[in-house]
Amino acid sequence: MQNVLEFEELMINILDEHSKFKFHFSENGIKISAWIKEAVNLGNGLCIAFDGGSLLVWKDNRVVKCRRPSDLITYCELCFSVFNEFDENIGYLYVPARKR
Repeated sequence: MQNVLEFEELMINILDEHSKFKFHFSENGIKISAWIKEAVNLGNGLCIAFDGGSLLVWKDNRVVKCRRPSDLITYCELCFSVFNEFDENIGYLYVPARKR
């Protein structure tokens, strides 16, 4: 039930204000950090496009609201960790905080 609520919160926020969100992924020497260009509601999921790629987040995927991406020292207004069907982290969707 908690996952459904967090997916719904992500969906509402990213569909309303996708340009405020960034995608972040870092693993095994690969680092991707890009602003979200578009978010599309697929009915049973989201297609989230960023420069150079896209991310599919399905309602069945685990989505966890968190403080910030685990490997970044930053402040976030909102942050979600996204997992695939094998429960592997496939990145973070977050809104960077305004300058403090």
